[in-house]
Amino acid sequence: DVKIPVSGISIGPVHKRDVMQASIMLERKKEYAVILAFDVEVSKEAREMAKELKIKIFTADIIYHLFDQFTAYMEKVKEDRKKETEMDATFPCVLKILPTCIFNKKDPIVLGVEVLAGI
Repeated sequence: DVKIPVSGISIGPVHKRDVMQASIMLERKKEYAVILAFDVEVSKEAREMAKELKIKIFTADIIYHLFDQFTAYMEKVKEDRKKETEMDATFPCVLKILPTCIFNKKDPIVLGVEVLAGI
């Protein structure tokens, strides 16, 4: 279940002003500096400006294709961000508590574990 945050909606072709409006998100959350254009044309000027400002424009004649493109893009952004921070962050792992190695059940909990997945 993916929720797509919407900053603005308009009807008709995508123009430079639409790209300018999307560029506001570059300062807040870069990954949302995108335009989803459903069954409309994108002007040449808008494409050029989007390329210059690094705004993604997704176009499709079928709404489900547009959704799939955006979802794939967000997954790629998520993976890229994970790769950037993998040296600095510890990602979740799967642990198994060893029942014979529970030493303290209250604060602080002291127990032995086996790492099943992760680091």
